[in-house]
Amino acid sequence: MKRFNYKAKDRAGRVVKGEVEAVDIDGAAKLVRGKGFFVISLNPKIESPFSFIRKMKDKINEGDVANFTRQLSTMINAGLPITEALLILRSQTKKSMQAIVAQLLADVEAGESFSSALRKHPRVFGQTYIALVKSGEVGGVLDAVLLRLADNLEKQHEFGSKVKGALIYPVIIVVGMLVVSVVMMIFVIPKLLGLYADYI
Repeated sequence: MKRFNYKAKDRAGRVVKGEVEAVDIDGAAKLVRGKGFFVISLNPKIESPFSFIRKMKDKINEGDVANFTRQLSTMINAGLPITEALLILRSQTKKSMQAIVAQLLADVEAGESFSSALRKHPRVFGQTYIALVKSGEVGGVLDAVLLRLADNLEKQHEFGSKVKGALIYPVIIVVGMLVVSVVMMIFVIPKLLGLYADYI
């Protein structure tokens, strides 16, 4: 996702400025128009040297996608149109997911199918996810498909977390041993050699 600075006019003719996050400039323009604004200018935001820290913090994981998928399934099962469900989720999901949901909403409102909108975000939604959503749309069982996807994503996320947790302890041990070795080589061994030389 990229950030774009925009300058636009609202319905009253007032100039407004702001920032949106989208896959590309067309997606950004669609988001600005979705706010009811007329776009005057739209430019990519220049990232700071430390922007990678924000990107790491805002990284979307399987848990985030699973949570979004489960909430969407629940709302559709309750009878909400997908546009209303996405509108609600746009403000309720994790901050890093909000821009994705906003663009999904804009694309669906523009007449695209939900699966087509998902296809624009391959780093977040995999090919299997998109294919199953498409089959759910065709078969009229989108809520059931989303529920199954949420279950699978949660299991994958839980397994991944356990694997990472199991790997952390050995890494800490190895790092600790390296630190001790460096301290020995820099401080302890030279002193011992000095004492040995004095003794001789």
